[in-house]
Amino acid sequence: MKPRFPEDVASLVDNGHITITTGKFLSRFPETCRKPLCVLFSDLRFSVNKQREIVEWIDDILHRDNGEIAELCRALGLDEIRADARLNAPQKCNLFRERLYALRYPTLAAHLRKLRAEIRGVKLPPGVRLSVESPLEDMVFKLEIEFQTQEEFEEKLKGLVTHPLPSGLYSVKRHR
Repeated sequence: MKPRFPEDVASLVDNGHITITTGKFLSRFPETCRKPLCVLFSDLRFSVNKQREIVEWIDDILHRDNGEIAELCRALGLDEIRADARLNAPQKCNLFRERLYALRYPTLAAHLRKLRAEIRGVKLPPGVRLSVESPLEDMVFKLEIEFQTQEEFEEKLKGLVTHPLPSGLYSVKRHR
């Protein structure tokens, strides 16, 4: 049997914008407090796993800081994210999630910013890119090499040997 939700939350559940679990979380708050999050989940279609993650992080932040959802939404710049016409929906979802993550895990977020800056500063041969694929859990990095011939590939590999990796690649795992 489906739980009874306030009208705004029930509409989101019925339309498939949020899960029942997310609906239960939102229902805990008065309408004025949950409205920004209802709008967020309505405008930006988060996957089930992202909804769960967002709900857990928001809950953790509110308990840790004894804060209110409205304050949290202001701190995250939720209205600005939603109104930014330069961003598409997936970009808005990612930006919101990144900001929420930084509030939930400020120390790790600072280390990740430092790591990304270090990676941008690594001097690599032309046609070679290094990026952080999955910095949150399993620390996966991606190295892309563009080449057209076997000789070019071998030359780029030799060039990589002379380029040291940034120190952040080794230190960020300690701060999880």
